[in-house]
Amino acid sequence: MRKSVTIPVLLFALVLSTAAQDYRHLSTVQDGNGVMSTSTVVLGGVAYTNVSAGAQPGGIQISTNAEWKNYAGFLQAVDIKRPGLDTDGDGVIDEISQDNDGDTLSDTEEIQGDSFNPVTATLVNDADTDDDDVPDGHEALAETDPTDPDNKLEILAIQQAGGQKEVTYRARSGKNYNIRGWDQQYAYPTNVVGTDQEIGGAGAWEVRTNVFADAASTNARYYAVEPLP
Repeated sequence: MRKSVTIPVLLFALVLSTAAQDYRHLSTVQDGNGVMSTSTVVLGGVAYTNVSAGAQPGGIQISTNAEWKNYAGFLQAVDIKRPGLDTDGDGVIDEISQDNDGDTLSDTEEIQGDSFNPVTATLVNDADTDDDDVPDGHEALAETDPTDPDNKLEILAIQQAGGQKEVTYRARSGKNYNIRGWDQQYAYPTNVVGTDQEIGGAGAWEVRTNVFADAASTNARYYAVEPLP
């Protein structure tokens, strides 16, 4: 038996899909089989698409377990092809995506916060929780605070000091870094000119300022700092 989902019902599915950031697990159209129409109907300036499906897991049911909600049934699986339902624009709607915002951390990892030390939850629908232009996944690699825009891995200064250059950068105590350097303008620094680790950071995130001395450089040089696992 095949079930046809009509336009008004799709509107109902849309309203549920735009609900606030509940932590949800939804049945998907992969539970059965279905066909999305190639034509649309515009209602109130919004284009809706009819979807038919068979062998779906049953009627609309809602069950809860603490903060988690499960919406069973075909209506919750419809991909309505609206950009607002796909935060990172990867073609997989948030309802069935493992990483809504495309920051390389799964939604579960962001909710639990255990990609960071200390444990810190981040936003599942915002790739850069603290808006410091460093995605949450990159902050996890650098072991910086994803909720503090002033705590990120960045070069603070490059200066000549005697016969050497000094690269000053914000770091984390005890973490290892590759210092990359290159004399060619507008090229990414690919040569590792040294490694660096310094001890003695402040606060829960052990923030400190590291200074790497590059005694081998006699010309103008471009630098990059790479955190190591």
